[in-house]
Amino acid sequence: EVEMRALLCTALLITSATPDDPAVAKCGDYTLMENPTDGTKPCLKIYTDPLTWDQTQHKCASEFASLISINSPEEEKYFWRTAVSNKMVEGMHIGAHQLTDDISKWTWVDGEVPLDVRNWTNSHLVPGIGKCSAMQTDSTYATWINEDCDKTKLPFICRRIDYTTVSKDCPIKAPNAGEDIFSPGFPNSDTPCSYDFVAAKLHRIQLEVITMVASHTDLLEIWEGPYPNHTYPIPLYSLNGTNIGVKYESVLSNEMKVVWKPNGRGDGRNGEKGFRIRYTEVSGKYHD
Repeated sequence: EVEMRALLCTALLITSATPDDPAVAKCGDYTLMENPTDGTKPCLKIYTDPLTWDQTQHKCASEFASLISINSPEEEKYFWRTAVSNKMVEGMHIGAHQLTDDISKWTWVDGEVPLDVRNWTNSHLVPGIGKCSAMQTDSTYATWINEDCDKTKLPFICRRIDYTTVSKDCPIKAPNAGEDIFSPGFPNSDTPCSYDFVAAKLHRIQLEVITMVASHTDLLEIWEGPYPNHTYPIPLYSLNGTNIGVKYESVLSNEMKVVWKPNGRGDGRNGEKGFRIRYTEVSGKYHD
């Protein structure tokens, strides 16, 4: 906890911005990247205090961000130059991780997208070392290594979306499985909204609340169903306050409803409030 509090004082910005700067509208207190390959996530913030991979991802998630994903050789060089220019020369965490026990299957933690760019040292991973990753910044080759998720401490960079791309309205159609879903008007989400998720037959819904920052009077309700003998969905959970990296799964149905009920001032920086969630389909028959 002491480390996390101290960390708030060591965030570095690459460039300064004025309140009228378009970059502020896009990125808030993050910095706008130069020519990102993934233009939907052009905002970043540098943290020089070393933490473990798990701690850094928790810190990024608390700001509606994730550890950096690298989508091209150009982005890799950009992040390497950024690290070196900020004296991060002994390595930094990156967002690639091994989600399952299959060492060949690595994804970016921001969306669990398979790696398009791979730059492992000697072109391979070291079995048994760890399921998380770091970039070696002491060389222009900027190669990657796998590392233990809760032991190795390194600095890091968080990356997040352009705020101006988030709709201020509730979605007209149901979001797709696997995509990030932000509350309407994020990061000042005062519009009530509901979301209906339906999985294929013999599948269930797994909902991940990546980040929720709200007051104790703002509610994110999770409902399940309908299903046989119940005409309407039944409530599973009611969340308020701050929630990071928690998952909920349907048990009796392949359907789930999420309802956002904002009622108070946010608990985030500058009164921010809202959520970032994602759902996936989980195989396994639900109970009839």
